[in-house]
Amino acid sequence: MDQYKGLTLQEALNNAMESKNVSEEELKYSIGQQEDGQVVIDAYCLDDIKEFLFDYLGGFFSSVDPNGIEMEIQVNKKEESFTVYINSDHNNLYIGKDGNNLKAINVMANQAVQSLFKHRYQIFVDINSYRTHKYGRLIRQAKNIAKSVQRTKVDASLDPMASDERRQIHQALQNWHNISTNSEGVGPERHIVIRYIDDNAPVTPVNDDFDDDEDIVVEEDVVVITEIEE
Repeated sequence: MDQYKGLTLQEALNNAMESKNVSEEELKYSIGQQEDGQVVIDAYCLDDIKEFLFDYLGGFFSSVDPNGIEMEIQVNKKEESFTVYINSDHNNLYIGKDGNNLKAINVMANQAVQSLFKHRYQIFVDINSYRTHKYGRLIRQAKNIAKSVQRTKVDASLDPMASDERRQIHQALQNWHNISTNSEGVGPERHIVIRYIDDNAPVTPVNDDFDDDEDIVVEEDVVVITEIEE
């Protein structure tokens, strides 16, 4: 996030737009305290977040392995969400058992962006397509179970899963005929229940918080992974 000044707010905005080569609609800003009679704004655009993620995660992995590793990082932007694809010589290490290291890296990236840009964006970090493949497998299983619920009209509970995995299943089944999904349970026992609903039944919103619930350590708005599990 960069700081810009002007005798008026519009002048400060113009300075930011010229510097970042964006329109006023593409600019995100907050107004700070005046300095020497000038308006001060903190401003950024979505491309700044994309560049920050590339540098931040590249710096993180360099600190984890100071001897240097071969790594590819690709950051894609779609509206106000960002997908980071990573491939390296140590994919299995960074993914960790049951994807725990990858979950922690994802939370770390989300928290770092939120801390710097003072706004919560959706950041999705994947290593060697691990999460993409896992989501696909879970969605296929959930669809098969939903078909059984449609046929038998008997509700079914899925195994406990993380919030990002529940989100994928809620979205995959949200338009299914005679099917609703809700989450039940607390903490590591939170799971999705797939229910049969009649044609005339009122549509109820999904009951889920989607909080990132992985174990991380937060110190002064900076999220750090205490250890990469081997």
